Amino acid sequence: MSDPTATAPTATTTTAPTATAPAATAPAPAAPAPAGAAPGGVEPGGGEVVTRDQVEAAYRALATGDRALIARHYDPQVRWLVPGDHPLAGWYEGLDAFLDLMARAGKLSGGTFAMQRLAIMTGPGCSADLTHNTARRAGTPQDSASPFERLDAVMFHLMRWRQGRIVEGRDGTFGDDATAFSQFWSPLAGDGTRLP
Repeated sequence: MSDPTATAPTATTTTAPTATAPAATAPAPAAPAPAGAAPGGVEPGGGEVVTRDQVEAAYRALATGDRALIARHYDPQVRWLVPGDHPLAGWYEGLDAFLDLMARAGKLSGGTFAMQRLAIMTGPGCSADLTHNTARRAGTPQDSASPFERLDAVMFHLMRWRQGRIVEGRDGTFGDDATAFSQFWSPLAGDGTRLP
């Protein structure tokens, strides 16, 4: 991976598309890693060097909700892992499942889900980025400070690329942000009431 200080960007923000998603489905169980993958499913460095521009372009495409544009940057067989202990956690297999995840996140957050990129690192066949993720659950008070209603967490994304497209992505959180991430996407508010 390249020196993160050499590629430290001006922060940019991506929002989740708010298009109506197909019927929600549970994430697929973990599939075996592709042939030749290292333990954990992420191939070691190899292949073309991913550029910062490629990473930014993939995020911009995702924010549009335009499937054809997104497919230029995300492989049709993309695999994506969402961490945590909540209904959105798990593996998503294929572009349709990944886009359904993004649409569900947009719906649950009333279109407020946003990722402000803090840093992007790239290397042969891979990229990693840090984002400041914010959102408010749909239908909750704007001034709520409850972790069940407001998301404010730093995330990282590790992505594996092949032939200019993302073939695998893994979200990650640490410490209190991991707890906050699971609380926010959980189906219950702090007072026990059901959220949309």
